[in-house]
Amino acid sequence: MENLDIIILTSFVVIAFLIFIVTSVREFIKMEKEEYTYKPNIKRYGRDGVYYLLERLFDDDLTPKSQKIKMFKTIDRTI
Repeated sequence: MENLDIIILTSFVVIAFLIFIVTSVREFIKMEKEEYTYKPNIKRYGRDGVYYLLERLFDDDLTPKSQKIKMFKTIDRTI
């Protein structure tokens, strides 16, 4: 009976690991059935937003200078 705490902890870890495996398999099955679609109109926040701004800034040469300045101010404020 002195190892009861180790047995309880081990059972919780095993249950958590099984839940992780089951959810991972379900997500892989879902990924096989459904095709991923890119959604460009999603509002981005945090690091993703900064990366998206930098990507737009350097990929597009047709971006007006006023919009580039606005992006730089947004990046500066975020950093």
